Amino acid sequence: PILPKYKTDVDIKVHLKLIINSEGKVLSGNNIASKTTTTDQRIINGVISEVIRLVRYKQDKSAGTQYTYVTCIVRAQ
Repeated sequence: PILPKYKTDVDIKVHLKLIINSEGKVLSGNNIASKTTTTDQRIINGVISEVIRLVRYKQDKSAGTQYTYVTCIVRAQ
């Protein structure tokens, strides 16, 4: 996803566990705090919102609910 610009002095990695339905839509995203390089909840929530809004996966009607992991990088501004 194209992320909003955040004022930060260093690059930030936000690691997420995503839940995806059979239509390829992201239902939710959970931060993996042990791997994410920020504790700024505003940035983490913003990244999760954008991923849910913009990311789509290939449809697979027989798949049911699936899980995947993704890392989003917020570049220093």
